[in-house]
Amino acid sequence: MIFRKTLVLAIVVMAAAGVYYANEVRWAKRRDEAREEAKRLYRIGAKEVGRVSLERADGVVTVERRSEGWFLVEPIEERAEQQLCDQMAEAISALQREMIIAEQPEDPGEFGLKPPSLVVTFATTAGETHSVWIGEKNPTSMAYYAKLPEEPAVFFIETYDYNRMNRSLYDLRDKTIISVPLEQVKEVVYEHGPLRIRIEALGDDHWIVKEPLEARAAAPKVRNFIQSFNYARAQQFVSESAEDLAPYGLDDPPYRVSFFVKEAADPVVLLVGGRDEKDEMIYVKLAKSSRVMAIHKDILEKFPRTAADLRERQLFGPDPAMIGRIELVRAEEEIALEKDEADQWLITRPISDKADTEAANMLAYDLTNLRIEAFVDDNPEDLGAYGLIEPRLTVRAWQQGDEGPRVLLLGGRDPQNNAVYAKWQSEPGVFHLLWEAAARLDTSLHNLREKRLFEVREENIGKFAVLYADRSFVFKRRGHKWLLEEPETGDAIRWRVSNLLWDVMSVEFLKIVAEDLTTDEVAKYGLASPQARIALWTTEGEALDELLIGGRAPEENALYAKLAAGRRLYLVAGEFLEKLPISAADFRER
Repeated sequence: MIFRKTLVLAIVVMAAAGVYYANEVRWAKRRDEAREEAKRLYRIGAKEVGRVSLERADGVVTVERRSEGWFLVEPIEERAEQQLCDQMAEAISALQREMIIAEQPEDPGEFGLKPPSLVVTFATTAGETHSVWIGEKNPTSMAYYAKLPEEPAVFFIETYDYNRMNRSLYDLRDKTIISVPLEQVKEVVYEHGPLRIRIEALGDDHWIVKEPLEARAAAPKVRNFIQSFNYARAQQFVSESAEDLAPYGLDDPPYRVSFFVKEAADPVVLLVGGRDEKDEMIYVKLAKSSRVMAIHKDILEKFPRTAADLRERQLFGPDPAMIGRIELVRAEEEIALEKDEADQWLITRPISDKADTEAANMLAYDLTNLRIEAFVDDNPEDLGAYGLIEPRLTVRAWQQGDEGPRVLLLGGRDPQNNAVYAKWQSEPGVFHLLWEAAARLDTSLHNLREKRLFEVREENIGKFAVLYADRSFVFKRRGHKWLLEEPETGDAIRWRVSNLLWDVMSVEFLKIVAEDLTTDEVAKYGLASPQARIALWTTEGEALDELLIGGRAPEENALYAKLAAGRRLYLVAGEFLEKLPISAADFRER
């Protein structure tokens, strides 16, 4: 009875404590929110700030919000730096009296407020105007002295908000050099001394070099080149109306870049001149503007030295999975591979057979990794000098989205450069491919065909047997275990059986000796009375074809083999027989 009363009392106390805690936490949160709200100088949102003036001893800077964004209106009129203006509006809307320092200060000058170092005046979209005076930084706290012009009290504002409002004219100027949306660019002309490179857009992020020759352009390189100008920012506004351009190297600029934009009558032309005295900046200006700006010299690293710097070097790709058909043509044979509807590779010429999936995928991968090492001759007079009149290897590859194959010709070797001469069938130019990369394409039919004699997956095998003339070893799967059924019964060592099954399932032929073995020839190769037979059953009990292991091939470390239902004669590695069991004791669970 006492225990029950104690338990009831405890429950009541806990419930009361829970109610008290919930109410206290809720009301404490509300009190904190109310205190924070009471400290706010202005109860407006950042988007309600429509105009801001920053007044210092050296002048006034004013920005205003328009439908197109923020614009400077004083002391110059131009588009402003959008992000900084947004931050300034956010800081104004978040201003708080962090602490009242003096209700009636005798001398506002001791706080740097007579006169203030910065006066922030803003107008709201509703037409209200407010100001806040800001003085010196408090030496012992992360805050600035401030006051409202209509009130005597001095208080603190946070340094974070002060920093977001304390912007110079340079800070608030839009430092964009040019703005040419990548998808709107239809042509780029780059001029540097005698070098003139003209690039045209073909659509879908495809580009072509049109001058000084016609060749495919590398889309990533063209994108990076164009975007380097879009991302460049003025580090200095050197002159608003320079009459003499010689001091800046802009009277005869070493670089001229013209961007032709869709639906624009004239191109955007940027002149790139000399470097500053510290060799850190380069001077630039738009051809139609008298303003000279300085940008960081790093942009020069994006400039091409020759047209080759912008040319496409990747021959196929970039995704091996996009290649659905490959043909390798040599003087002595032609090999064709093609993916079926299940995305499995098949050999269609010179035989019809399954391809080795790993080998075919690796060939597709090697194609997509193939890159031009150097452009050798764009207009060769004699292709024979490069071994390309009768190429050693022709590679045709069909990629998704292409109308036809891309045909690559591989010719002679250039040992001095560890390279192979190559060219596109449809283009005149000769280029170098790395020797090792080209050699990987020169693969054989044997390497590409499926060489495994058993194609079923290991986990789908429910039973298998190794049968000799005088004894048999039979293993059966039960759940996650393997049982030995012959020559004795009992649990088998799981890992030993799994290793044996792996060896059986991964056996590959070394060579096809005969495609159509006759009945009379079976005995000749020791297959009428084989040394061993391997039988497999699926987990559903379906019997698969047996593998027969016959005699040894003369002068070769190999064994003759065939599938019982087939007529093809194979050679398999001689070591395979040594992997088969000879004693039940090796597999018996102890």
